[in-house]
Formats: sequence, C-alpha cells, structure tokens
Amino acid sequence: MTYSTFSLRRISCLLLAILLMLCHVPFSALASEVQPPFVFALTWMEGETPMEALSSEVTEPGYEGSYWLYVPANALAADAALEIRDTYAQYASFSPASGTPLSQLMFADAADLGGEYLEITGFDANNQPVGVIRLYVSTQTPKLASAKVTSPAVPRLNT
Repeated sequence: MTYSTFSLRRISCLLLAILLMLCHVPFSALASEVQPPFVFALTWMEGETPMEALSSEVTEPGYEGSYWLYVPANALAADAALEIRDTYAQYASFSPASGTPLSQLMFADAADLGGEYLEITGFDANNQPVGVIRLYVSTQTPKLASAKVTSPAVPRLNT
C-alpha cells in the first residue's frame, strides 16, 4: 500500500464521518417557518361538509399578539364555533372557551385594526389569568393588508 492510497482512504473516512454527522441535523426543522402561537378557527357545517376558516397573525407595529379572523356570511348563518388552538400548549384554558358558538360571543365587526376586538384571556393550570390575546373579527374584510397569511374558508379535514 502506498502513502497516497493510505491518505486517500483517511480522507474518505473523514468525509464519510462528516456526512454521517450531517444526516442527524433535522433539515426540515431548519427550513420550516415558525408557527404562530395561536390559531383561531371558525368551524361550521355546510350540508354534510365540515368547513373551517383560519385566523392570521397581525404584523402591524403596536398590534403584536393580535390576530385577524374573517367570518364568511355562511359561517354566520350556520352559527360557527370559535376554536382556539394553542400551538405551544402555553395555556390550560381560555375565556371564552374553545368551541363557543359565534352567537354567544359579544363582538363588533372590526372592519380594520382601529375597530373593536374580542379579548381572549388565557389561564394557567391554577385558573389564573396569564395572557390576553386580541382577536379582530370581521365580516367585511377578508384579508387585512398587514396580516401574514389569511386562509379562506375551506373544507375541513377530519383528523
């Protein structure tokens, strides 16, 4: 065995070891976007089809921790329920509770960020209030210009 063959084998082994270490890096985690802490969803039925409209996070300065939710007319007619999804499981419960029908919520149409908002209070395991989220609910404005991603009403997948 010559010296150059021995060096080539050492370099190959070193490259293989580096490649194996890199395989353990979760590349999908590096590429994925950060999820918003909360997702507010309206759920209702249209005939036999479950429907869902999702909130979007407001990105305007001064409105951090706020969300925009468009209520389609058919969701109002069907008395859609408001579901609160805590992405990082920070809170034990909410007021109003997740699953509350729209007819039981006291909200005024936000129209824009200067309008009224629904205050969602998050509670810890000891039922102590630990956070407040502003949810702007609109029946007129489907997409707020500054909001990150607005999802239209789409059929809901049963999970």
